[in-house]
Amino acid sequence: MLDRVEEKIVIDFDATKVDRRVSDWLKDVAGRIGLDNLSPAPYGGFRDVAAHIGDKLINCFSALVDVKKREGN
Repeated sequence: MLDRVEEKIVIDFDATKVDRRVSDWLKDVAGRIGLDNLSPAPYGGFRDVAAHIGDKLINCFSALVDVKKREGN
């Protein structure tokens, strides 16, 4: 959830959205701490998240290429 007033991204946990392939994990979580939202909810400030993303993206690149087949190659 975006909290634009406090400029933070709040992490909500919704057990109904968990993929069924990890149902064993979900049962384990349910048994240990329950499936309610975490309290207090974890969050990241806009600036902190932007800094972390920027650190990761500095080493990323993409390439846009065209492919042309000539004489079967």
